Order: sequence, then structure tokens, then C-alpha cells
Amino acid sequence: RWWLGDPQALQAFATDRAGREGTWENLDVRMFYAGAQATVRRSIAAWGHRVDVTIVGDDGAFRAVWSGAMDADPNPRQQAWLHRGDDRDAPAERFELRAPSGHAHDLPRQARAFLEACDGRGRPIAGADDGVAAVRACLQVERSLDLGQQRIELA
Repeated sequence: RWWLGDPQALQAFATDRAGREGTWENLDVRMFYAGAQATVRRSIAAWGHRVDVTIVGDDGAFRAVWSGAMDADPNPRQQAWLHRGDDRDAPAERFELRAPSGHAHDLPRQARAFLEACDGRGRPIAGADDGVAAVRACLQVERSLDLGQQRIELA
């Protein structure tokens, strides 16, 4: 939502294992925008804790990888690269991430911003409208899965 706004449609795909039906251990959600698409993929079936973000546009691409021994690892490995232009064979530039991230860093940062906003000393990182949009999207993901992984047009 920060990068592309609200999607016009979405379609969800999920799998689970025998004996764990309905857990949707692997979930892919494709979101459709005017002139763009995004896919969010998550798996709780695999081992390790890793987040990959890849953004590809007309003028280049950005990729960041976070991995840790656990989800709240205070010393995660994080790397990022920026690829400028349309020469796919050109080497990507290393992009320096200035602050550590991951649950051990981001959750306290988000909680602090929320409490400061409640106290009138700032703004939350995400507003109530972001929360409402996230819940609506999650409900539509569930609907897509309930309807056999059908594409759902959003208002």
C-alpha cells in the first residue's frame, strides 16, 4: 500500500499439508493495480526466518534480503542492492541499509511511535486507515481462497 496504493483486485493461492488442512502454510497473494502487479508470498512450512523484497520497475530494480536465526533476531543479516537502467547484465549496486531492521528492532520502533502519537508527540508509522485497509485485504484473501482461489475485484 505504501508503494502502490490500494489494489484494484487480488487473487490468493494457498496450500497446506495432510493433517493440517486450513492452515494455509504456503500463501501467495497477487494484487493488481493500474499498470502494476505485486505478489506477497509467505510460508510457515519452511525453516528459518527470512524476508525478501524485490521491486522491479521501468527504470531499474531494488532487492533487500533479511535473515535471522529467529524472527526476533537482534543481529539479523540484511543486504540490499539497487539495479539502475534496463541493462539486465550490468552489476547491481550495493545499497547501504543504515539501520538494523527485523522484529527485534521494528516492533519496539513501531510501539514507541504509536505511544508517542497517543501522547500527542508525533504520528504513528501507520494510521487507522492503513489498519482498516489491511483487515479488508485479509478478508478478501480469505474470500478468494474460500471461492477456490478466485480473483476478487475490489471497490
